[in-house]
Amino acid sequence: MRTFLHGFLACGFGLVFCLSSSAQSGFQYQSPAKWDNFHPERETLQRYVLAQVPDDLPPSDLREVVPGEPTMETVREIPGSALMPPANEEPVVIQSMETTELHRAVHGRLPLKPWFGSSNLLAYTLAGESGRWIVTGTDMGKYTTDLVDPEPALGFDVTVGSYLACGRFGLGITYTNWNPEAETVIRTGNSGMIYSAMPTYNDISVDPGTGLDTLYDHIDGSATGVRTIRNVSFQGLEVNLSCFGLMGARRISRDCCPRGCFGHGLGLHSHCHGYGGLTGPLVRPCGGRVRIVNSHGIRWFQAKDYMEFAYNIDGTNGYQADDIYENIEVENNLYGYQFGSTLSYCLNSCWNFTVGGKVGLYANDARLKHRVGTETELAYINGNPTDDIYTDSSDTSLATLGELDFGLGYRIGCAWTITGGYRMLGMAGVATAIDSIPSSYTTLAASGKVYANDSYILHGGYFGLECNW
Repeated sequence: MRTFLHGFLACGFGLVFCLSSSAQSGFQYQSPAKWDNFHPERETLQRYVLAQVPDDLPPSDLREVVPGEPTMETVREIPGSALMPPANEEPVVIQSMETTELHRAVHGRLPLKPWFGSSNLLAYTLAGESGRWIVTGTDMGKYTTDLVDPEPALGFDVTVGSYLACGRFGLGITYTNWNPEAETVIRTGNSGMIYSAMPTYNDISVDPGTGLDTLYDHIDGSATGVRTIRNVSFQGLEVNLSCFGLMGARRISRDCCPRGCFGHGLGLHSHCHGYGGLTGPLVRPCGGRVRIVNSHGIRWFQAKDYMEFAYNIDGTNGYQADDIYENIEVENNLYGYQFGSTLSYCLNSCWNFTVGGKVGLYANDARLKHRVGTETELAYINGNPTDDIYTDSSDTSLATLGELDFGLGYRIGCAWTITGGYRMLGMAGVATAIDSIPSSYTTLAASGKVYANDSYILHGGYFGLECNW
């Protein structure tokens, strides 16, 4: 799994930096000189109205042509010399018209709507590991930790943000949560037919009320059942600053909704002026289908993992206070910087395909809680009754986190887009409950050492909505 994750992160780094660098390569779109891609149009304008327009005006360069959409009418550029009124007439200044109406009258478009957001249902699953044996015996069959790997479950993410600097940048906040149900496996057998697969239990002892002995001997001689529980949860919060405008895209709104899309059936066509384009706030240039958006951000991501091994040694049904329990709880909190890049390809006026990724370096504040014993008595290292197996330790290490995303979008209105696709999220340099099972009880410190050298991979499909308002 670690080899796969290293390959996954390498692919993520390659994809992100390839998308970023492609915008600077030889196929970068060169926009006409009259297009002002990096300085959006001002919202307040005053222009002279001419008694007549000269016949020698140059053709317009402002018209946007998008496959599948009707041609949009725009106002032609007027040479500076034509703005002077006749000498015997006073200039007429437009003052009574609303700012947005004047903007549309002169430029054919309204200012971009300032807010954007999205929400997705995440059908994630946690990539399983090879598993570690817990017990053996003729009544147990294969009893390993992979029996309690979490089943596929639904999570969600929510994003909200605003365009800055008249649409040149976007600042967004995203919260992600995936919290599947806890998994429990219970198997029973005959006393003396269940054998522990944890040889380290020979190094610790406990008295459950029937006499002092090692955990290994208590399980081999008295256990009639084994219960294993695992509960994982993941959540994160990130803030990203997106940079638009690569590949010649313009930071202006669409003039109208495309014909032939489902949006006309939603009653949105009468209010569709001023919304963002198909894949965001930009209108792609004439004849162009590709757009690249880069982002820089900070992220917090938390991964919790809890496991319990319970051994029924008191001869009664169920698990009581005198049975043996081992509890392991780990918590990873990743804090760091990430860089992302997304490539969008417009298939037509309604459909678009996206591929993107994020990669980052993080400081991982990893914490481990570990306890062994009955509910009332703690186990201790052989020969050291004061070295109880009850530890709470932490460590800080370097971690990495990456995402890959492949998606499709279908615009159902000027402000709404349905999205769906496949996403993979992987992290390395983290502690897991399985990897934190002690390999040695020679010292108390060894039993509670944090090993933040494992990995998690979440992957699955998603479905959601995007909106610009």
